[in-house]
Amino acid sequence: MGISKLGGNLFKTQYKRWFLVVILAITSSFSFGQHKILKSKAVPQKADSCHLTVYHVVTKEMSKSPKDIREEKLKQISLSYPDMTTLEKKLSKKPSYTNSRALLTHHNLVFEFYKDGKLNSRVYVSTLTGNINIENFATKAKLHKKISPTFGAYLLWLLDRNKVLKLIPQTNLAGLTSAEKANAK
Repeated sequence: MGISKLGGNLFKTQYKRWFLVVILAITSSFSFGQHKILKSKAVPQKADSCHLTVYHVVTKEMSKSPKDIREEKLKQISLSYPDMTTLEKKLSKKPSYTNSRALLTHHNLVFEFYKDGKLNSRVYVSTLTGNINIENFATKAKLHKKISPTFGAYLLWLLDRNKVLKLIPQTNLAGLTSAEKANAK
């Protein structure tokens, strides 16, 4: 076998490997991009407005006696359109969630998304545990997850921007502040 014949086969083998690597890179980047989007019909999309209600909640798991159980509405605000669309985008991304859940059934933030004046979906968030529940009334879909460190930091920023963070006791921010600390590391 001559040297030119050996060099030709080597070139074809390297060309095949290069071609295979390019094809794998294209398909893996395409499929990775698909995994970043949450494929749930529960996530609110294209709402007209969003209202945020902050509650002070003491559940039976958190109270010393049955007399302490209560739910008090502290404040309700309307989010600006840019804040609402950013929140919708964050809710639709897989990296906003983790698969773990806390057992405590505490939810003190409620985001209500409206479309054409009608309640379309509701998002319940616990600043204490980091749990998030989403109900979409149009699709009848539900989602139960825990927020990720990045999403927790975003919610802290959003609450502070809208001047409602000060209404929540520091001890009840463990679900968001622990997320923020994990994100900072």
